[in-house]
Amino acid sequence: VPWEKHEIAEIFFFDSVMRPTNARRNKEVLKYLKGVIPVDVFKVTTGRVPSLLLILDEIGRSDPFCRAMIDICRELKTELLANFVSDYVGVVLAGAGLDRFGTDQNFGTDPKKYRMIKTKKVNLETLREKLMFDVPKPFEGCVNLETSLYRKALLNVLGEPGRASVLAKNARMLRRGLLKTLTSEGLVGQFGPDVPNISDDDPKLMRLTSHMRRLQDYPEVMDYTISKYVSLNGLSGLSEEEREKVINTAFLYHVKKHMKPLENDGKLTKLTLDVSPITSSLPEIEEDWLERAFRFGVCTKDIEDTSDAIRYLLCKGQRVVVGPGQGIAFQKLLALHHFRLYEVRGKVPVFYRLRKQQPSRGGVLDSEALKEDFAKMKAENPQATVFIIEQPQEDTAPGPDLIVVELSKPQEGEGRNNIIFQAKHLAKTTGTLKDNILASLFARGADAENARLFEEALEGTIRMRFVQHSLAGEEMKTP
Repeated sequence: VPWEKHEIAEIFFFDSVMRPTNARRNKEVLKYLKGVIPVDVFKVTTGRVPSLLLILDEIGRSDPFCRAMIDICRELKTELLANFVSDYVGVVLAGAGLDRFGTDQNFGTDPKKYRMIKTKKVNLETLREKLMFDVPKPFEGCVNLETSLYRKALLNVLGEPGRASVLAKNARMLRRGLLKTLTSEGLVGQFGPDVPNISDDDPKLMRLTSHMRRLQDYPEVMDYTISKYVSLNGLSGLSEEEREKVINTAFLYHVKKHMKPLENDGKLTKLTLDVSPITSSLPEIEEDWLERAFRFGVCTKDIEDTSDAIRYLLCKGQRVVVGPGQGIAFQKLLALHHFRLYEVRGKVPVFYRLRKQQPSRGGVLDSEALKEDFAKMKAENPQATVFIIEQPQEDTAPGPDLIVVELSKPQEGEGRNNIIFQAKHLAKTTGTLKDNILASLFARGADAENARLFEEALEGTIRMRFVQHSLAGEEMKTP
């Protein structure tokens, strides 16, 4: 009997700030357990059950239920041993989000008599070794992995860079989504029957491997893995609006936790000042929604324990691979962060790419072209409240790399649009063309022509500059 459908659910949710020692709550949980434990255990007339192990899965979804179970373990054990069980009573609480109940907390139970066990993260190498010898039963609608053709192709692809290797970091996504996708009859079955003892250089195997390789990094195909995870997770029971709120809260929690070290690191004071316009605009985290995020396993108290697969979900499947010296890729990654942070703030952001670099390498701003671009993006996206505008990416832009325009709401008495510039590696550009062009956008008086034309074309006011940093060496670990 799922606890959510029991009458105690009403008790749990009517007051979200119940004390951990709530006597009524504990009494109801004990009554509930007696209702779901096999009747034979409580009606033993001759002899006793030697041992009893209670395993409660998905208990992390209810903070009060979990606290109550920890609270009543001693009472439950005493009653069972006194009347029904002869030797041993144990309780296992399993589920996501239990890391927030650390062993440093004592809810009426001797801390020495309970411990927390974190499950190991997925090890793809171990999985690959197992697949070589221990073949799983095929999923419905999937090819049989007993065949060397499909199994070898899968082994070739598993663990390669791409979306699949990220999603494989979560066991449920790997087992119930990713493996089903890569072995789907509809997606790979066209390669036909097996070739016994197929060689590694067989053309058919090479074609299938190439096909699987494309599938494992194809966004729309990998989205199936995410949707499958959501359908099997408690998130599926939420409305779309509630699900969005839980995921956004988890994303915001990770962002704020990552930014926390900047507050106390003297070496990064300049960086702290540069990102302060962004961090200061982030909403406060609502504790009730954060608790839900913990319960549904899309957030962990220690963010280092959040798997890459869950982070991928929180980023809504948006990713950019960035390597040393790849400035444009880094710029794209930061644009995605802007986009996601505006979503969290309840805005409707839209990406747009300019037809030509503004200003040009000669420092000239084509205000008419910029006006036309701005009019077009507004006409094509009437629902947008923010435009994240990228320069053409054939080369590093001589001016700002990103232009963000926060649209005003005249009907609500707001003034002009806010215009925000972002430029990378600004500290390295002193005295260069880029430095001079950027300076012209913040000039005043007789030198303010570019600034005036920019503000006129985008119907706004240049409010601030957000400088993008690329940290080197050990500092690369700091976001």
